[in-house]
Amino acid sequence: MLRLLFACAFVFVCGFATAADRCLPPPTLNYRVRVPARLTYKIVGGGWTDEQKECVADAFWTWNTALRQAGRRIQFRQVATDTAQITVLRAPLGPDVGGGLIGTTVDAHGYFTGAGLAVTSFTANVSSCATIYKVVLHEIGHVLGLDDVVYNTVFSDRPVPSVMNAMGGTDDDREFIPPYPTSCDVAAIPYP
Repeated sequence: MLRLLFACAFVFVCGFATAADRCLPPPTLNYRVRVPARLTYKIVGGGWTDEQKECVADAFWTWNTALRQAGRRIQFRQVATDTAQITVLRAPLGPDVGGGLIGTTVDAHGYFTGAGLAVTSFTANVSSCATIYKVVLHEIGHVLGLDDVVYNTVFSDRPVPSVMNAMGGTDDDREFIPPYPTSCDVAAIPYP
C-alpha cells in the first residue's frame, strides 16, 4: 500500500520535474558509490515490527525507483545473509537524533563499501512507520554520498525540498523531508 502511494506521488512529481525545480542540491560527502552497483542491505536486531520493516524496505524501493528513472546504475537489494553491505538496525541515538550512519567504510579509491544504518529507538523522536521511512530515505542519501542540507533562517519555516533536510520536529511534523528523493537529490549524487 505504501509503495503504491509513494509511487503515485513520485511519478506525479518527478514526471513533471524539470531543471528549474525549486530545490537546492545537497552537498556531498568525501566518497561515492562505484557503478554499476548492487548494494545489499539487511534489517537486523530486535525492536522492529513487521510494518516497520516494510517501511524500511519501502524507503530502499523508493530510492531504487528514483535512481532507475534518472538512469543511475545503482540498485539496492534486501538480503538475508551476513554479507550485506548495509545493516539496518534500531539504536538509542540520543534525544534529538532520528537516525545516522555508523562505521561507514570506504576503499582506498574513495568508494563506499559498507555502513550501519541506524534508526533511533527513542520513540519521542520517531514514533511512526512513516517517520522511520523518512529517516531511512535520508540515511540512504548518506550511503549514496549526499551530506545534510544546512538551511539558514530563510528556510527555517519551510526548507527547500530535499530528503537530506533534518526532520522538522518530532516525527517530522513540519514535513521538512519529502516522501521521495527530489530530482536535485538524485542529480547531486557523486557519480563516476
